[in-house]
Amino acid sequence: MTLKIFSTVTVMLCGFLIGLEGKNRLNRRLHSLEMFRSLFHEMKMMIAHSGLALDDIAYELADRHENNPFLQLLIQTLYQTSFHSGWKQCIEAQYRMLCLNAEDKKCLIDCAARLGQSNVEGELHTLSLIDDQLSSMVEEARQKAGSDGKIVTIVGSSCGIILALLLI
Repeated sequence: MTLKIFSTVTVMLCGFLIGLEGKNRLNRRLHSLEMFRSLFHEMKMMIAHSGLALDDIAYELADRHENNPFLQLLIQTLYQTSFHSGWKQCIEAQYRMLCLNAEDKKCLIDCAARLGQSNVEGELHTLSLIDDQLSSMVEEARQKAGSDGKIVTIVGSSCGIILALLLI
């Protein structure tokens, strides 16, 4: 009997934890998109005030954000390749860890690909467009984390309870 109760509680907890993990993934996606939006905003400020090249901006950002694994990986790849190739490689390598979906990944690669192709005014305009695009993605992720996060937690918990009842 004790084993049956223990098994039932374990199954219920597993369902709840699965639901929480789903909610956490949605929140990590939101946090990641906010981080990228912030990085592009900082790039815009750096270009506006100093006109630095993209590689130099990446090094400066990595110095400012020492605990950002994406930027640290980007710096490592810049020793071997261009900014655009390095950015793409880093997004490809880390999009799952950052809980980004395929659309997010494509957008972030495309955003970086648009940079470095014009003068300062053109770069600032491009970065304003990127900011608008990322703002709408952040808002969508925020709404999804709020509504879908609750649903995922409830579904996970419910599945755990249902499986536990079936074991009884």
